[in-house]
Amino acid sequence: MIVDATLSQKEKDIIQGLITKGLVTLYAKGKYAQDPTYILSDVVAFILKNSDSGVPSNIESKSSTVPEKEIPKEKEIPNYLILESKGEASQISSKYAVEIKAGKMFGVRDMKDKNFYVLSSKFYNEIFPQIIKILADSPKNIEEISDKLVFNDYKINDTEKPEVGKALVFLMREKGEIYFNNGRYVIA
Repeated sequence: MIVDATLSQKEKDIIQGLITKGLVTLYAKGKYAQDPTYILSDVVAFILKNSDSGVPSNIESKSSTVPEKEIPKEKEIPNYLILESKGEASQISSKYAVEIKAGKMFGVRDMKDKNFYVLSSKFYNEIFPQIIKILADSPKNIEEISDKLVFNDYKINDTEKPEVGKALVFLMREKGEIYFNNGRYVIA
């Protein structure tokens, strides 16, 4: 196996121990039929990453439980952020680097007001179809779009609504889903 060629003997021993205990499986289907690969659960990967001695002795089998404090919690991603400075944007970029790289968050900067607008992909994907419907009959400006948006499952008050609408519109424009023409936005 190609994978084995890249592992040290210690790593091979660790994986063999995990296979014996049922915590790692060998995958040999489809394109991996000729060259099988290993599948590790996230919990096992986390434990191995944080263990100095390889396979911790407290791991016994698939049914063993790992203490809750050892399982990494998924970081809560804010639905939207409006940042007024490069410093704030840099902090958020560092804090959520993994989420941004994974496409769970995106951001755009408005060149007029210099603000950075950051949205979770979940929030964006749930709300942007509304904007497409709003623009379906005629071009509109940001204020008109924002006024018609409905944020049922999100705690967005009337003072936040224009800024959140602006963030959504700017990101849609950045992604090429809409464009700006004569002071109004149009579906691309």
